[in-house]
Amino acid sequence: MTPTVKAKVAAGQGTTPAMRQYLEAKRQYPDALIFFRMGDFYEMFYEDAVTAAGVLELTLTSRSRDRGGREIPMCGVPWHAADTYLARLVKQGFRVAVCEQVEDPRKARGIVRREVVRVVSPGTYTDAGALEASEPAFIVAVARGGDAASAVFGLATADLSTGELRVTEHRGDSSAGAAVDELAAVRPREILLPGDLDAACLPGIEHVDVPITAAEPALFDLEQALQTLLGQLGTASLDGFGLLPDRHPAAIRAAGGLVRHLRDTQRTELEHLRTLEFRTRADHLVVDAATFEHLEVLAGAEGHRAGSLLAEIDLTNTPMGGRMLRAWLQRPLAAREPERNLPKTHLPRMYSCHELARLFGKIQESRKKALKLDELTFRTLLWLLYGTGLRIGEALRLTMADVDLNDAVVTVRRTKFNKSRMVPLGDQLCEVMRSFAEQRMRRKLPEQADSSFLADLDGTPLRYRTVKGAFQKLLAEAQIQPAGDGIQSPNLHSFRHTFAVNRVTAWFRNGDNVQQLLPALSACLGHASPEGTRVYLSMTPDLLREASLRFDKWVNGDCNE
Repeated sequence: MTPTVKAKVAAGQGTTPAMRQYLEAKRQYPDALIFFRMGDFYEMFYEDAVTAAGVLELTLTSRSRDRGGREIPMCGVPWHAADTYLARLVKQGFRVAVCEQVEDPRKARGIVRREVVRVVSPGTYTDAGALEASEPAFIVAVARGGDAASAVFGLATADLSTGELRVTEHRGDSSAGAAVDELAAVRPREILLPGDLDAACLPGIEHVDVPITAAEPALFDLEQALQTLLGQLGTASLDGFGLLPDRHPAAIRAAGGLVRHLRDTQRTELEHLRTLEFRTRADHLVVDAATFEHLEVLAGAEGHRAGSLLAEIDLTNTPMGGRMLRAWLQRPLAAREPERNLPKTHLPRMYSCHELARLFGKIQESRKKALKLDELTFRTLLWLLYGTGLRIGEALRLTMADVDLNDAVVTVRRTKFNKSRMVPLGDQLCEVMRSFAEQRMRRKLPEQADSSFLADLDGTPLRYRTVKGAFQKLLAEAQIQPAGDGIQSPNLHSFRHTFAVNRVTAWFRNGDNVQQLLPALSACLGHASPEGTRVYLSMTPDLLREASLRFDKWVNGDCNE
């Protein structure tokens, strides 16, 4: 920030209440451009306006004069075209904090309340129209462990568009060089470093030519990072992933710090990040950046994909196949069959019919044991998750305007990819929600369009932590146990997987053309493409059995597919 704006932010000065809101947002995110919603435009002020006007080729105007008599530079973009401008800024390496109006201006008393609802950056921007489907959008966090004599570097890599999360560690005298080589091989969109980690500890990182973001060092505290990962993955320990706090502190710090950073900037619980892969150096070769460049493995002589080895051999049919081929070239196997002493990943959990019956049957009984959550509201939420496959955050954010029981549909607005979608409701689910809606009216809960649909007895919107705590108690009451090694512990997100697999299984049983119907399921789940849905639907025994029966019918000529 310029000295003038720094002083204004520190003093909280502004010519109007709205300008004071802008300065408060700038104080919270000083290294980001602020997209400040005002009516039908996102406005930018001071040095943000000067910077954005030059990058986006906008007309730079002025608002009014500040208390010192100086004009305030200003520029803006239409709200309906914001994604286009965000993509251009992110491609230039900028971070943007989107400050939205969080209440209806027509009902606001005084100034409209505004809050930063998300922070987009090169490594967190997941708009489907701005991503290359066959290339990952990685953000990598680096954490350091050990002492000066034996430094250990942990690298955690995440892709918000697919839910991929993996981690590795580099030890020994050449650990810093190996970490930089891996960064060059991964080619992330953004690198995240703790604020107390000097980039000079990683010689050559400046040649990776990737935006570097400094994060709060507290996010990478070992104990806090461990608790973040346990909560995110829904497990009691990280042993099943091959990570031990006393043996892999740098890896845990990197992964936990990265997840916490993503939660804080995206303002969501990241329900799709439910597995973690720990990679060891014994399994793969680490190729240095110079070798990648000289051999033109991923980029040709001009620095683009054209003319590279990848471009020449990529005959894959799907974006996911293209990503897999790219990953193979980035990290070639060190042996034909790498040693696997531990499970590579945890498969998503799916509830059986008996488990679902026990869960729903125990809700009323559990309510008597003080779950701190209304039984009817809790039951409706679980029915909604099971009957629609919504992410828990999407369900909790539904407003009265989003729920149309006459047309049996809900509109999901704030989604993972920031695209709205409409999700149909089945007859049974519609009856459950209609009963809940009638109870809302009897309880005289708020009925405004922006009021939360899922509210407790006093009208308070449900909070994720409250729901999560209540569900953990319900699991214990219903005696739902972990399924075993390699499978995630039961959690709220398991309803989404259960919904998806049950839908495909039903299609198999009906003899439907699954390949033709998969895009509809992908749209319902809010995936960027059907490829994401195929990855999400792990082949469970039930699904394999139905697929086998379907194949038999096809062989016998009884199938129209």
